Amino acid sequence: REIRFEEEFVNKKIIDGKLFLERVRDGYYKLSQEESGRIKVIDANRSKEEIFKDIIKIVNKKLAYSV
Repeated sequence: REIRFEEEFVNKKIIDGKLFLERVRDGYYKLSQEESGRIKVIDANRSKEEIFKDIIKIVNKKLAYSV
């Protein structure tokens, strides 16, 4: 019985943690839509090299506008 309670507690903490992270992600996504000139969304479901290229493009574009 005690082991089951501990498993349920751990599972609840994992689920709560995932829900919290989803809410944080959703909040940042909403901000990115409201502040599209300031906040960019980058698809991280790709290779490190592709992600890096996107980041460099965004930074270079920002630096070009600020000069």
